[in-house]
Amino acid sequence: MAEGERALAGTPIVKAHPEYFFDNGDSYFLNFGYAPAREYITKLTLDLIKQYNIDFFKFDFNKNITYDPIHMAFTAYHAGYNTYLKDIRSAYPNIYLECCAAGGYRTNLETMKYFDSYWFTDNQSVYDGIDIYKNTIYHILPSTMEKWAALTVCDGFLGEYSDASRTKRLLSTDNATWGSVISTTPEYLKGFFMGGPIGITSDLTKLDAETKDALKKIIADYKAEAPFWTNATCKLLIDTERILAMQYENGDEVKIVVFTKVVTQDKITVYPDLEDGNYSFGESTFPAAHYAKYGVEICAPQDKQSYILTFTKV
Repeated sequence: MAEGERALAGTPIVKAHPEYFFDNGDSYFLNFGYAPAREYITKLTLDLIKQYNIDFFKFDFNKNITYDPIHMAFTAYHAGYNTYLKDIRSAYPNIYLECCAAGGYRTNLETMKYFDSYWFTDNQSVYDGIDIYKNTIYHILPSTMEKWAALTVCDGFLGEYSDASRTKRLLSTDNATWGSVISTTPEYLKGFFMGGPIGITSDLTKLDAETKDALKKIIADYKAEAPFWTNATCKLLIDTERILAMQYENGDEVKIVVFTKVVTQDKITVYPDLEDGNYSFGESTFPAAHYAKYGVEICAPQDKQSYILTFTKV
């Protein structure tokens, strides 16, 4: 992990070359618009990658630069930063570059040329995460947005007040720390992970065999379908307080991922937005107009679950 452009007062490089930096009060920021400064950080980064045989680099950006002292609205700064990324990618085309940008400051179409993926939130709640994700797909491809789940399993929960039996619960953090937790299910996680790169952070010794097997199955299914997710586009079909449905498209295949929050009905009808033509769904094949008129039903939906519907053009 690195925040390469930021330095503190008194560090050797700031003392030796103060002209390389913007003075931002308690921090100094490297001026990527100044060629000697950019060449310095580029050489330093490439030397580190070579010395330690680095395959993965996470770039962070946690401190705002309050103003541009050269009065160019940071255009030179960002152009130089993109050149920096381009030079790293040129020298090491197979390195994995991740962008973590303090709420999305660098989450844009230009940086997508150089970064493999974006860590778009420290909030690792699977429910908040999917809400943040569905808003972010308006301007970033789903295949670039990482999905992470921080998980553990706890025993001894009461299932219902009228049933004294104890149950295990799969828990996710409900924010950026374990100060608050929520229950989730493997079925919800399967839909949550669809779209971009996936990650699981957990003490594996705290997970029971059933949960481990479920996660292995999710990972195996994701890998098998990776060609679809890598180039899929996404649009929202349903976005209410109770139901969220996102439609992914790649060539002749369409997947609709439906998330339930609170369910008060015995079925949900989803109306896909398909191009003209015939599509197979399950064992049936109908024209796009048929699905648009009659929809597809999810029977007996449960709270906080996900459902994946696959349509193939034939």
